[in-house]
Amino acid sequence: MTTYEVKQLVIKPVVRPKFSGISSYTNAFVTISTELSSRTKLYKTGLTPAEARHYEKEIGLEHGVLSPNPNNPKSAEFWGGMSVRLFADKPTFITIEGPLDELKERIIRNSSKVAENSLKAKQSGSALFYVDDPEAVAKEESTIIDSKYEAMKALLDTSPEEKRGILRLYGRLAETMSETMVKAELAKKVELDPKDFLDKIRDKDLKTRIFLEELIDAGLLKKKGPYTYNGDDMIGGSSDEVIAYLSDIKNQSIKLNLSNKLKAYRSGRSPKKGKDTDNIVD
Repeated sequence: MTTYEVKQLVIKPVVRPKFSGISSYTNAFVTISTELSSRTKLYKTGLTPAEARHYEKEIGLEHGVLSPNPNNPKSAEFWGGMSVRLFADKPTFITIEGPLDELKERIIRNSSKVAENSLKAKQSGSALFYVDDPEAVAKEESTIIDSKYEAMKALLDTSPEEKRGILRLYGRLAETMSETMVKAELAKKVELDPKDFLDKIRDKDLKTRIFLEELIDAGLLKKKGPYTYNGDDMIGGSSDEVIAYLSDIKNQSIKLNLSNKLKAYRSGRSPKKGKDTDNIVD
């Protein structure tokens, strides 16, 4: 038999202000039961097959009882009876000292009503409880700080023109904005979601993605629902498909033609009619 380390799990209710003041549920309980995944239609046990078998042996259960399949009568009986009552108005202290307690902890941590920690609870907006784990919060806050530092450094290392292009990917046209305003707007994006900013700036197709947005804004490519057209030619059903089209070596003459038209558009001149206007959009 496995020797289990005794530990304490602390679950706190999420307190949110209401119009009439702070919400309160004096002497009330909320029951946390095993949930079914809306995607897989299986119990959200958090167990791998190997872990399920381990706990079956530890508890003395028949093989397959800890299966997540609700169509298994024995599994349905076990998981259907697995629940934990949490105080709705004060912390709940749960002592974990054996295999059944560890399974209850899995049910709590996999519940949509319980956030992973206080930071996740704030982001969730719908969680009723959170696991009080200061160490996990400290690690997550440290990761966020590191991401913000890295994202801000990446922002400062980009050229003014690159900054304008990246801001365009956020749906903001920056042509009439000063460099200071562009930098300030991107700094807000970094503060809000540094990971998203880093994903954008590290995208290997960043230049082509910006180029695509410029073509659409200039009306040189047309969007109809999810589809993008170059004249009458549909060139992609998503941004990624259009980027692949523009990156394809076979389409470099079309890309060059679009680039020339974009330069003419930027300078306020209309492209000349003739050979180079075969793909122009009316």
